[in-house]
Amino acid sequence: MLFRSGTVSVSGTATLQSGGASAIALDVGTNNFGTVVIGGSTTTNVTLVDADGIILGGMDIDGNLDVDAGGDITDAATITVAGTASFVSTGDSSDLVLNQLAVTGAIDVTTDDVTVDADFADVTLVNATGIQFANTSNVEGALTATASTGDITDATGASLTVTGLATLTASGNTITLGDQGGDTTNFGSLDVTATTVSITEDSATVLAGVSATTLNLTSAAGITDTGTVSVSGTATLQSGGASA
Repeated sequence: MLFRSGTVSVSGTATLQSGGASAIALDVGTNNFGTVVIGGSTTTNVTLVDADGIILGGMDIDGNLDVDAGGDITDAATITVAGTASFVSTGDSSDLVLNQLAVTGAIDVTTDDVTVDADFADVTLVNATGIQFANTSNVEGALTATASTGDITDATGASLTVTGLATLTASGNTITLGDQGGDTTNFGSLDVTATTVSITEDSATVLAGVSATTLNLTSAAGITDTGTVSVSGTATLQSGGASA
């Protein structure tokens, strides 16, 4: 196991490799990395904490990846994770821009725009396969999530909250969110592209755009649109309470 009890500060690139089935845990809150590369493919779990922004270089991880940063989290090469991946940025207007992911397990993301102002902290995810949201994801801004070759789903009991526009793309595949007991899904607005889209939202639903063959939408309040809704097959809409 590779771990550190004191601050690790590397202004350039830190290349880390832990042999066998050992983990890497660099979780002191004052750590400060430029770019982190995880070498080899035998490492189990990797935990990285950075006081400000962090760039993720090439990674091939057999276990889980947890990254917590006080600034932006970006990727500069393919991030391969056989387990789950969790990304948290806590800085004001600090974004997650991760467009080279190859995560097999579930994903959760959080941005926390700590200053109350007009700025937001956005998330961009592009995964080589499908995307399953698990645990709690809270985006204080916009979410753009693209599943390159699979579905977009959420795990049982997952919570997915996006204060701004959620743009979800699973071209040739499906999007299914909020369909299980204990799920919580709330969006500022939605722009979705998939064959079949099935979403249950726990608040009012605003459709900024839809491109689908089949749409199944259940909203706890009203359903409105601000953009084009295109459904070539059947659209089934249900609005809770006395909502229009």
